[in-house]
Amino acid sequence: MCNRSLVVKRNGKNVRVFDVAHIYPLNATAHEKKILEGEELLSKEIDCEANFISLCKECHKIYDTQKTVEEYRQLVEIKKTINKIKILSQTWDKQTLHKDIAIVASNIGGLSKSEITNTKLSYDALKLADKKDDSLGILNEIKVTQYILSFFVPIQESLKNLEKAEKAKSAFICSQVRSY
Repeated sequence: MCNRSLVVKRNGKNVRVFDVAHIYPLNATAHEKKILEGEELLSKEIDCEANFISLCKECHKIYDTQKTVEEYRQLVEIKKTINKIKILSQTWDKQTLHKDIAIVASNIGGLSKSEITNTKLSYDALKLADKKDDSLGILNEIKVTQYILSFFVPIQESLKNLEKAEKAKSAFICSQVRSY
């Protein structure tokens, strides 16, 4: 509705300056029932999170007293977008890729200088030149080549350890990485 901040800093503390409003009115007047007849409801239950939205205090007062179908539809669309983001966030939290990469990165971080220096590539590894295109550039190619030389084997070992701890874990991680 407006673009006012809903949280402000006062004396170094975050202070909420919003109200939680019902998108579809909790106690709809005859006029509200008439103008919202046939409009999409976000939930069968009116007094629930699915029907709540944060509005600045001024917009909440105006919305409660001078509601229009257009504003109702706007809030429904905003809430649907919020719900999609919430679902994506919950899905992301269930994914373990970022946690698994953190484990691998931690293992790499624990390597000694001699372990990194003495790392040898397997003869089965593909050459970077076989995998890259011209957009990489020579400086990035040098940097990536050094990373491969330094970290390929430790990453491979970390993935093997994950595989021992949980079957098919490394294959799952690899498929997630490929999808990015």
